[in-house]
Amino acid sequence: MGSVVSLLESSSLARAAAVAFGVQWALFPIAAYFQTEKFYDLAGGGTFTLLSLLSLRWGGRYYQRQKVQTGMVCTWALRLALFLLHRVLKTGRDSRFKHARKDPKLFLMYWTIQGLWVFITLLPTLLLNEEKNNPALGERDYVGWGLWALGLLVEVIADYQKSAFKNNPANQDKFIQSGLWSLSRHPNYLGEILLHTGLYISASSVFRGYQHLSAVSPVFVFLLLTRLSGIPILERQGMKRWGQNPAYLAYRRNTAMLIPYICTFRAEQVSLTRAKMTEDDTENEAETPETQPLLHGNKTTAEDTTSTCRLPIDPIPTFFLLAIGTLSPLLKEFLYYKQCENSNITFVWNDNSSKCFLNMSDPGYLAQQKAQAGASQQLLYHNMGLYMAACFSAVFFGVWSDLSRRRKVAIVPPIFGGILQATLYLLLMGFMFSFEFVIIGITFVGLFGYYFTPFVGIKAYLADITPRSQLTFRLAVLNAFEGTGIALGYVSSGLWVQWQKSFTTSMWIPLGLFVFIFLYVLLLPESLPMSVKDLFSWSHFSAFRRACSSAKNSDIDWGMLGCYYIAYISTHFADGAFSEIVNLFLMNSPFCWDPSKIGILLAAMYFGYHIISAVGIRLLGRIMDDLWIAQIGILSDVLANTLMAVSAFLPHRDIIPFIVPCVRMFARMQHCVISSGMSKLVPQDRQGSVFALLYCFEAINKLTESLVFLPVYRATLHWFPGFVFLINPAINFIITVPVLGFVHYRTRSRSTKSQLTIN
Repeated sequence: MGSVVSLLESSSLARAAAVAFGVQWALFPIAAYFQTEKFYDLAGGGTFTLLSLLSLRWGGRYYQRQKVQTGMVCTWALRLALFLLHRVLKTGRDSRFKHARKDPKLFLMYWTIQGLWVFITLLPTLLLNEEKNNPALGERDYVGWGLWALGLLVEVIADYQKSAFKNNPANQDKFIQSGLWSLSRHPNYLGEILLHTGLYISASSVFRGYQHLSAVSPVFVFLLLTRLSGIPILERQGMKRWGQNPAYLAYRRNTAMLIPYICTFRAEQVSLTRAKMTEDDTENEAETPETQPLLHGNKTTAEDTTSTCRLPIDPIPTFFLLAIGTLSPLLKEFLYYKQCENSNITFVWNDNSSKCFLNMSDPGYLAQQKAQAGASQQLLYHNMGLYMAACFSAVFFGVWSDLSRRRKVAIVPPIFGGILQATLYLLLMGFMFSFEFVIIGITFVGLFGYYFTPFVGIKAYLADITPRSQLTFRLAVLNAFEGTGIALGYVSSGLWVQWQKSFTTSMWIPLGLFVFIFLYVLLLPESLPMSVKDLFSWSHFSAFRRACSSAKNSDIDWGMLGCYYIAYISTHFADGAFSEIVNLFLMNSPFCWDPSKIGILLAAMYFGYHIISAVGIRLLGRIMDDLWIAQIGILSDVLANTLMAVSAFLPHRDIIPFIVPCVRMFARMQHCVISSGMSKLVPQDRQGSVFALLYCFEAINKLTESLVFLPVYRATLHWFPGFVFLINPAINFIITVPVLGFVHYRTRSRSTKSQLTIN
């Protein structure tokens, strides 16, 4: 008991949670005794007001920013509570509680959910009111306040228009499609999402580190209203009432679900059984409040009409790779800085946070080389633990998602692994856990699939929901999202480290991103009809073996497919210097770059060669064969690696690395051509196995890169730091170019024979 009291005394968030839940639990017995829900919404709005005022009092500083934020919360909460109270008193009941009011356990769950809703939604204001710093008001404050005002205005106008429409007897059994409701089918929800986003933006002007995780507030509101409650319930109810009305169907087709001109309509599938709903059910469900979010007991089925945004799955790779792109350089730079501290090399957080020793006889130079070698050795152990496990999990989860007919099986585990990975890095950087502990933990991260596995599920999910005629374009868009995510991750990691002057606070960004993606994917509907097969079954373990054995008797040209696999492995392996070494290389003498500068370079490189390579394939494909395009991509990659290898010995060495992205901008083309060539050799029913095996090979490649490039770099950095980049030309000229040349020759020979046979 004493520990609970001390926690409440020391933590304002703990006190806030106690108040949020305590108010609901205190009012629940009264509501349960009288079996009434009439003051339920008033209790929610009142708790918002009470808690925001208490947090201001607990903070005791009363800064202008805090008073304005608290006033905005109270204004919104009281307006909403009184509006919903007036409506429930007028109608006499709330259909959400039709069964709950007579079931104490279910009724208690509803009140508890309201406490959770209040606490999570109010997090930005709670953290702001306990903040000691009071910087001058800036752009973020005014942007946030403006967005809150816009959201409140939209919500108030939408509620007023809907209320006036319903109060008109001439509109009985009609649906509203005027005013704001002509632009969006749920403008009141749009307003609520906007105002909570504004509250977070204004509060974030003083946030640091973990406080930015309060961004879960607007995210929670958005997901709750669009995926769990609110919109899904009302969309289903609308179809039950007016699903046979052509005017209503036209309204759904022509009006955005939430954001005007962005969300589109998905094909209507109306079940005949829904048209036979009783008048009582229709009447009750039509009364569901549209502003107060609450979980609903009814479940949607595959036949429910849905109306979703155009790209429901595409943002996931962007945020996932943004998190990965932030994690990876942060770890490499932290390990190097830690090794330098052990060698008594200190750093200052300014324009150049890495001290340079250019004299090779200087003890500082020798200590710096020792730190580089130590960091590369730690990375080797780290990558061995991660990629050895990921080699097997990538294939397993991909096949599992096919057999269980649940695509999210291949998406959710690696995202959970990302949460675990970011947590491990936080423990390493912020709490000084031993590196051996991280190695053990990172092995478990690999068992969840790491970053290879989700793309198997994402691409399969995209193929399930996309018409075949549009699939190529959607995959191209997905590739652009990937490049954007990894580029933003690299640049944001460096800039954030320089701004926060800490690795620990920077690590909260990827952790928050992984948590957001995890919640988003959990609420994402499955792309395939629910399977009768068990999610956990021993048959999944032998599925890949059976698929390989049955493939022996197929008509697949295994010789050509094997050549493509060899080319794929070699071209990915040749990229090891840029994926494993470039951070350490540029932090070492004679460059001594800081994290922000490295982040900008890597962002330009990854964003450029993802986008330009796609454009290059589109343009060059009109004048030459795909395999010639692949050779151009290889040449671009070879020249870029060669230039990076000798950059330390060239004049203007700080400019040369920024020329490398320009030279390497076509270096993604060979990857796309090889993947496309393999896909064309395999029938449609084996596409999943091919791509699952590809990602397995990519995991093996990552492991091999660590085993080769890191030791070579450690052995050669004293006399030729860029030597490791010359492995790329050697691999490409010895393996990739001859193999693709052979494939090109075989393809042309078959084409000639086919023409002779026809003639």
